[in-house]
Amino acid sequence: MRNIIDESAHIGHRPRFEAPVNIAAQVTIGSDVTIGRYSYLRDLTAVGKGCDIGRFCSIARGCEIGALEHPTDYLSTHPFQFDTRHFRRTKGYKDLQRVAFPDPPATRIGHDVWIGAKAVIMRGVTIGHGAIVAAGAIVTKDVAPYTIVAGVPAKPLRRRFTQDVIDRLLAVAWWDRDMADLDGLPFDDIETCLKILEQTA
Repeated sequence: MRNIIDESAHIGHRPRFEAPVNIAAQVTIGSDVTIGRYSYLRDLTAVGKGCDIGRFCSIARGCEIGALEHPTDYLSTHPFQFDTRHFRRTKGYKDLQRVAFPDPPATRIGHDVWIGAKAVIMRGVTIGHGAIVAAGAIVTKDVAPYTIVAGVPAKPLRRRFTQDVIDRLLAVAWWDRDMADLDGLPFDDIETCLKILEQTA
């Protein structure tokens, strides 16, 4: 299986893509990003350094996931204090004595996550399996599995299923199975799907 990557996408160093993934026009992927199979990222989405995106994720247009942060308690918020990247060829700038600014932890997106258009997922946030992030949401805190969040800042609206169904979905981990194992499931009948998946585990 092959990945589908638009020629205008910008992919950083050492990507880890579990084919197939689909990366649309003008998507920016930072270094050391992992993306699981059957996940797709629509136009103009940006994924920060080191982020981990699971399998079967649907990421809409113009999302910002795990961008690097700036210091808020240093002399300046500008990265000149710790990084040469933006003006590395400028005399005086590149030779400045700098201090450390540790990278916050990378953002983690679970399996089967749907992120709506222009949503922002802050650095260090974990989005649980099966969660939904509404369009335009700004997510500053972890999101539990199978929870729908919306707003600025994002807050939980409701769970997609009962806790019993969520526990069973997490247990069967259908995203780890081959596509052939999912063929013929009645996708619109969650209870029957779960029974079949539990019997074939």
